[in-house]
Amino acid sequence: MKKYLTILIVIFLCGITANSQSILPKKQADSLWKIWKNNTLADTLRLEAVYKYTKEGYLKKQPDSAIIFADWQYVLAIQSKNKYYQGLALLLKAAAYQSKVKYDLCESYILQSLELFEEISDRTNIANARYALASIYELSKKYSIAIIEYKKCLILQEELKDQKAIGTVLKDIGKNYYLLEDYKNAFIFLERSRIIREELGNKLDIVVTLGIIGNIHHNKGELDLALIKFKKCIILLEEIGNKQGISVNLNNVGNIYRRKGEYAYALEAYDRSLKIKEELGDKNGMAITLNGIGVIYIMQGNIDKALELMQKCELIYKELNNKEGQARTLNNLGKIYADKKDFEQALNYYKQSLLLSEELGYKHNAAASLQNIGIIYDKNKKYSLALAYLYKCLDYNTESEDGNAIGLTNYNIGYILKNKSDSAQNSGNDTFAI
Repeated sequence: MKKYLTILIVIFLCGITANSQSILPKKQADSLWKIWKNNTLADTLRLEAVYKYTKEGYLKKQPDSAIIFADWQYVLAIQSKNKYYQGLALLLKAAAYQSKVKYDLCESYILQSLELFEEISDRTNIANARYALASIYELSKKYSIAIIEYKKCLILQEELKDQKAIGTVLKDIGKNYYLLEDYKNAFIFLERSRIIREELGNKLDIVVTLGIIGNIHHNKGELDLALIKFKKCIILLEEIGNKQGISVNLNNVGNIYRRKGEYAYALEAYDRSLKIKEELGDKNGMAITLNGIGVIYIMQGNIDKALELMQKCELIYKELNNKEGQARTLNNLGKIYADKKDFEQALNYYKQSLLLSEELGYKHNAAASLQNIGIIYDKNKKYSLALAYLYKCLDYNTESEDGNAIGLTNYNIGYILKNKSDSAQNSGNDTFAI
């Protein structure tokens, strides 16, 4: 402990100038800093001051500074034998390391804080620590473990009768089931969240839950239900003036109309979405919308324009290191080259997309790539290979309960089996997936 204290004293003497990077108003930051520096005041006052100073002034923008301030808080809390502020300091450090994507350290600090809060029977902060731990597991893509922790948190929040927190945790449980493509359980928890959030009346919270429900309907091929949810999201977001959310849901509406084959409505929604994203400077959002427009050009046979847009999307996604976006775009580039009858290049793009999708656990896109690879092999009369990819695609589609995709895959499997049994020429009637 003496060694640890010495290190912190050195940091204090050499390190940070008060308020230099704080995002708090200067008057408030100065006041908190003076309380923290005043050794004559009660330790609890000083601990609360440095906690607020760190959490509100540094955590979001300056995680390295937040870690140092949290260490100061932790040391004083140990000296004063205050387990409450020890636990809060550890949670601050966990949050700071989360922004630095050091999830192993986050988990360690949260578990230490959890132990402290359990020792003093602080049920509110036990719930907070459980929620933080679940969030780290979710960010680490350990969705099943995240669900377990969220459910522990839910029990505590129900005991505390905190309806807002209950609605949030129910949403997060549903979201993680959604990420696991367990849509049945996802829908159960999301509906419970929706009911609570609509009772509380926070429109942004309602939109978040409705949006995930809309995505479930979309992935299951329930397009009209998805459209209802996304349009309701837009109405709520317009009421609160949330442009970013409006643009996202306009893009979702465009995706639905595109899948329904109503291209004029789709392009109208995409155009509105794109204008907002350009206004906001949202590069990732622009790429998503351009991708959707590019798919329509593919469907309409405007291959050169589609290729131009998809290549632009690919460059943006690479710049942003958005691997999920890259996977979608690679699949669509494969479709473009398939339409150009360059099957070797098409197969190359599809396989790149498949590898990336499986690496990410992005089953919906993996299924589309598998479908398309199977069709290319069918066109080359490699029926056994074609069927192997299509049966794997069918497994993914069955897991995700996507009725439209299941029907499409079964159609292509049946078509190939007929060709194989009849030794017929492939007449090119297979249907690609986008």
